[in-house]
Amino acid sequence: MLIVRKKFVCHHSTFQKVSREENKKGNSKNANCSATITCVIKLDTLATRKSDTFIKNGLRGIITINNKHTHSLDTAETLRFIPADLKLKNTFFEYFSSNMGISEALKYHEDILELKDNFSLEDLANGAINPTYRTVQYWHDEWRIKNLGPRSGIGMIEKLKEKLNIYSEQNVIVKFVEDPFALLIVTPLMQRAHELKSSSGIVFVDSTSACDAENHSITFILTPCAAGAVPLAIIITKGQSFLAYSTGFNLLRECGLKCFGGIAWPKIFVTDNAQAEINAIKNTWPESDHLLCIFHVCQAVWRWLWDSKNNIPQNKRPILMKHFQNILYADTVKLAEYNFNSAINSSEYPKWTKYITDQFDGRQKWCLAWRNESNRGHHTNNYSEITVRIFKDTVLSRVKAYNVIALLDFTCTVLEEHYGRRLMTFANCRNPKNREARIFLDTLIKKANYVKKNQIIHSAQNNYIVPSEKNPLSTYDVNLEAGCCSCSIGKYGKFCKHQCAVYIHYDEMSNNFPPVTPQDRHEIAMLASGDKSLKIDFFQPFYVENYNIAQTVVIPDDERI
Repeated sequence: MLIVRKKFVCHHSTFQKVSREENKKGNSKNANCSATITCVIKLDTLATRKSDTFIKNGLRGIITINNKHTHSLDTAETLRFIPADLKLKNTFFEYFSSNMGISEALKYHEDILELKDNFSLEDLANGAINPTYRTVQYWHDEWRIKNLGPRSGIGMIEKLKEKLNIYSEQNVIVKFVEDPFALLIVTPLMQRAHELKSSSGIVFVDSTSACDAENHSITFILTPCAAGAVPLAIIITKGQSFLAYSTGFNLLRECGLKCFGGIAWPKIFVTDNAQAEINAIKNTWPESDHLLCIFHVCQAVWRWLWDSKNNIPQNKRPILMKHFQNILYADTVKLAEYNFNSAINSSEYPKWTKYITDQFDGRQKWCLAWRNESNRGHHTNNYSEITVRIFKDTVLSRVKAYNVIALLDFTCTVLEEHYGRRLMTFANCRNPKNREARIFLDTLIKKANYVKKNQIIHSAQNNYIVPSEKNPLSTYDVNLEAGCCSCSIGKYGKFCKHQCAVYIHYDEMSNNFPPVTPQDRHEIAMLASGDKSLKIDFFQPFYVENYNIAQTVVIPDDERI
């Protein structure tokens, strides 16, 4: 009589396997191996002890080994079939949680194995130590379902709700609406960016798609700073309709954050000519002005000229484009209207006449004659285009994310880390923008040496009159508080040589002074790290004789733009 009988077969036997001929998934483990191990435990009773001498002597178990394998035992191809244990599986789960993909995790694991002292080639072949790609792919699918949920649908929404507490503990603001779907992401760095004075001035908005399997739209909201541009929020929506945009923008407005420098709306939004996005911005923040990116305006005009249905001859297209550019870059309203009338009067094509007339109706949004120092020299949303490229290249590595939750995780980790590093390189004077700003200032200082101090008139507080270099009888009005000048460069809020001349002779900086001061780097360092205990002394310049920046009285935060 037996208590238990157990038969173990080789994992290369036919047990629960299709035949090698029917296998279509790769190399088959089925070698029709007959090797077995049979374990038997006999019942120990008075009757069995009388009939079985082994039981009488206390030997109740029988192990029968059939060691006739039909395959090799110590080759690389055999070792790869050895299954991995749970510990190794959890190790790869940690790799996946560190934003590694399947191939990257495999390579990283192999690099770790090769660094061990007792490393051998058999370790790379052994599936229990170095799993195959197919095994890791299966684990990745398990990890993805566990951490990210399904690609879409109710399961994905439920997983998103489960992770809200995790994001909250990390000080990440995550708000979403199910119908129409819209998801707001404001990371700690983005929250600090809302404290910048520039966030209440000008903001760039642009959208992209094709970043995940469901092709959700990702909208970036950015503000300029000394180191370039930083995101204020990222909004993910299902599509690019007015309703989707409005839902996402309302999430930002009602998230409880003191947005846009505490004012709740910026002075200016700069976008491309996406009408649904523009209408949603107007509906959400009616107090703000809206301007179009002049690059996208010119691009739209050029495409219209090249559209065959408009019947514009090829040799006339550059001429008509030049007429439009004359309107676009006009310095004054009077000149813009004159160039428009000239373009209309010289037009030979009714369709072009109608098109340019329709465009001129919205001239306040794109013509430079209707812009002022509030733009701070920003006439395009190139910062948005760069951010989209960074997101797709650096964050996603040009690979679509699994679902919206993956996009959320990447934003909170990879993108946050990218901007943190980039801002700290600027604060530590290791960013190309540091050199660009100093070269720009040095160049303007050389150009501004044409004027002497007694030629500059201090007309009022923060206001100066600077003579022209080419025509001494002509003068320019410099307003340091507004950060502008009446010249063609300074009128849009850019730093010009006339403002630089005031800085040289009166040691006063305007609000748009190039970001070379210790305060600029200190502000960026706090933005990057969130550490308000950083001392400004650490960011003093190495060499200060060329221009007395370190000793200059710094403009307070509440007076900077």
